[in-house]
Amino acid sequence: MAEGAGKIPNSELRHFDIRPITRLEYPMNQHASLSISTCEEEVYLAQRELSSFIAAVTELYGPEQARLSAMDWLEESEFIDSPRRAKVSNCRAVTIAAAARLARRVNLSAVA
Repeated sequence: MAEGAGKIPNSELRHFDIRPITRLEYPMNQHASLSISTCEEEVYLAQRELSSFIAAVTELYGPEQARLSAMDWLEESEFIDSPRRAKVSNCRAVTIAAAARLARRVNLSAVA
């Protein structure tokens, strides 16, 4: 191989960022960071949805129904299995399912 073959001429080096890549800039870490960020967002949305639901149930039906509804919400959240992209609608589906349980419970206690 001729001397200098395979090397990039100095005139072309200015087009490249030749400084070392730090650990935080490494693309795999960007993916991990994105995953953590997405996970944190999902947790935040779920907490917000559950909190709003429990506040409404407490106001309308009292603390005992709110406690039972919180347990229903958490149980229903375990049953939801769909793509991550639809997390907001997943939380809403969990709330709807928990609200349906609440409605059945309230209707049954009204009949009894």
